[in-house]
Amino acid sequence: MRQEPEKGPLPTTTIRRRKKLFVWGCGEDYQLGLERAKKELDFCIEQPTEIPWKSFCSSSSSSSFGGDGDGGGKTRALDEEGENDDGARQIERLIAGSRNSCVLTSEKELYSWGWNSHDTLGLSESLNNNKNKDNNGKDNDKEFIKTPMKATYFTHDTTDELQQLHIKDEFVESEIVRLALGGWHALAVDQFGRVHAWGGNEYGQCATEKKKIEEGNKENDTAATTWGSTSRADEQRKKGVVIDDRGYANTSISTPITIPLDWKSPKTLIKAKRVACGGMSSFAVTVDGDVYSWGCPVGGVGPNTYHPKKVENLRDCCEIAAGSFHVLALTKDGTVYSWGHGEYGQLGHQKTGNEATPRAIETLNRKGVVKIRAGGWHSACITAGGQLLTWGRGEYARLGMGDDDCADKITPTEVNFSSSLSTSSSSPRNDNDGRNHTSNNSDQHNNEHNDHNNDNNRNDDDESKHHVNYKIVDASLGGSHTIALTSRGQLLSWGRNSLGRLGRVVNGPYSGRPGEVKFPPLPNGGKWVCVKLSCGGRHNMALCVETTSKEEREQVLRDAFDDDNNTLIRE
Repeated sequence: MRQEPEKGPLPTTTIRRRKKLFVWGCGEDYQLGLERAKKELDFCIEQPTEIPWKSFCSSSSSSSFGGDGDGGGKTRALDEEGENDDGARQIERLIAGSRNSCVLTSEKELYSWGWNSHDTLGLSESLNNNKNKDNNGKDNDKEFIKTPMKATYFTHDTTDELQQLHIKDEFVESEIVRLALGGWHALAVDQFGRVHAWGGNEYGQCATEKKKIEEGNKENDTAATTWGSTSRADEQRKKGVVIDDRGYANTSISTPITIPLDWKSPKTLIKAKRVACGGMSSFAVTVDGDVYSWGCPVGGVGPNTYHPKKVENLRDCCEIAAGSFHVLALTKDGTVYSWGHGEYGQLGHQKTGNEATPRAIETLNRKGVVKIRAGGWHSACITAGGQLLTWGRGEYARLGMGDDDCADKITPTEVNFSSSLSTSSSSPRNDNDGRNHTSNNSDQHNNEHNDHNNDNNRNDDDESKHHVNYKIVDASLGGSHTIALTSRGQLLSWGRNSLGRLGRVVNGPYSGRPGEVKFPPLPNGGKWVCVKLSCGGRHNMALCVETTSKEEREQVLRDAFDDDNNTLIRE
């Protein structure tokens, strides 16, 4: 990419006001956060669609349920486009779960929506403070949150908690700086390095022991303890304790709790900087580079762990990524480790099979890996040179090796964009669900790779026209599809095509050829620059910045990617 001379930073408020959050894919559990979504099987949005700012500005009230209550949240005036007129509430991080979604703002506010089984969204306090009525006065189902809602728990007074850790002696609100979603639980890191957890806890994902309520009804669970009689169970329910059908308490955590990584000495703070959620397990990376895990062992060996346990033989870790049942870890020297289930080759050890403990992926040595990503059953990494390598399950061509290659890969293999780049077709396609789909704009799709990023005929924006390899700066892996972000702010997708998860027109049930996802056209030659992305089980989120000039695009790209990569390497 040709380097343009420094133009100086653009006005921050101008860039912030032009950020837009787009979603697409499956929305049957309200994971897209759109007001027009319907709770019906196979509901989907096939093209990137904006979640308007007003959805976040009004989400402190019961509007997430269609009501008109007052949630007592912060209020800001909106301009005619529905944006905050002070530009203060800005999305910084996107987190797409299997069937739900979350975002973190620059004010460290957490908003979430979608499937809320096991209180995965951390909204228990917010929901209790709302009327929870729809426009007809009927009770709403708390299991599904239709539009973004603010989690108010993290604004509570932490004075007593922090005094115990000898940190502060005045009122301080927790500010969430990192967040991860699992199958049905969540983890967060606050500004002090404390780890918080909520949601499902059947396997100890929230580092809390299950407790049997009914006396004398023992079950084969070494971590279960007896609390007393059924009358005691009634007392606990009145206190808000969640008790499942088998009489166990703490199978889900409705209100976020703090997890001391040194559980034997809870007043000793071991600071975390990263967290990751597997399907039924949890992981944290400390500022010293140690890794802790708890919950269901990803290697399938041994009992559930109800307290954080340091992962042996793994040091200087800077990043961690968890799939459904496997884990990747990246150390400061660029070594990638993996462990857990490996039946599809997702561990990358040139063979299938499980690994109970971390093992280095030898073929990635000296590749200069700077980022790691894990999907349901496949894995990926990005090198300092912008190469993307994938491995694991190949069904539906999710590895991006071409339409004719759906084989599993037991070795990390580079995605060759120059030979596999897909030009989307505007002709109707038949997905494996039997539905017929057509494009709304055939000219746009027929010519998308002849004109994308043609900034006043700039030569350095003609990557796809001349089939030059893309430089990949980020990627995200779903259940059976993959999305990637280029150094020019373009978003590519490939893999399974049903329910609109690829965000583009594709012939057939899948595409193994990466193709560009097009965002809604802008007036006066404006162009979208994608700066953040996140892939859920069957849906996607992308944060884009509207730009009007070449200089503005260059500045946005430098701010978004250069700083992010440098921060990652330093950590």
